[in-house]
Amino acid sequence: DALNNAAGFGFSGYDAQGNPVWDLTDNVSILGVELSTSLKVNIDSWNKKTLVWLRRVVYDRAPCYNTLAVFACSAFWHGFYPGYYLMFGSGALMTIVARQVRRHIRPFFQTSRPLVYTYEVITFIATRLANSYLTLPFLVLEFYACIEMYKSLYFYFHILTLIGFVYFTFFKKQQKSLDKAQPTTSDQLSTNGQPGNYQNEQTTDKERRASFETRGSVSKNVSFANEVQEETVLRRTLSAKTADEQ
Repeated sequence: DALNNAAGFGFSGYDAQGNPVWDLTDNVSILGVELSTSLKVNIDSWNKKTLVWLRRVVYDRAPCYNTLAVFACSAFWHGFYPGYYLMFGSGALMTIVARQVRRHIRPFFQTSRPLVYTYEVITFIATRLANSYLTLPFLVLEFYACIEMYKSLYFYFHILTLIGFVYFTFFKKQQKSLDKAQPTTSDQLSTNGQPGNYQNEQTTDKERRASFETRGSVSKNVSFANEVQEETVLRRTLSAKTADEQ
């Protein structure tokens, strides 16, 4: 960043107060890396311009498994040490599970402010642990050394990630399919055997028809009044011309 700014490449214009802004080639968000509450934001805050390139070239063009394709390209880009592939492979799986957790678990913590803060604290700690857990193979590089290191940690983050992946991928989807296939129960039926919301839908349709009829009658009355007004103006104009000729 300092070299790009020294060369003038980082200048992006002026802010509202007229101060120069040098963030065109800003590649790292320090606050995003240190204070993020999700693994995705943490990754997005590091090598931001490279991530833009990966998104446009790999993620947007991959026909399937976009996230896996991005992490595979990143691992191949760094080199051929096994540590790179352990790190990026684990990071891809953890990113996918983190998205599923945010999609399914986060709504339960949005009902009150204390729960929101609780969720933020939990995800902040989990992101810090995941960040340090993932970057160790990047530093060790050798395969057996990485395995011994993870073995000393009992592969705890991999196990938690696999449990979350299996649950959200298989059991959660199966539960949704069962909910959709569940038949209508008797307490959801009205007295005439139709679903409970059937009468409401019928009432809504009647109200819509009445509204359309009212609009049609109003428009007809308006058009009739306009015709009467135009005819009155025309008669006044003709009478005025006749008076002038006389």
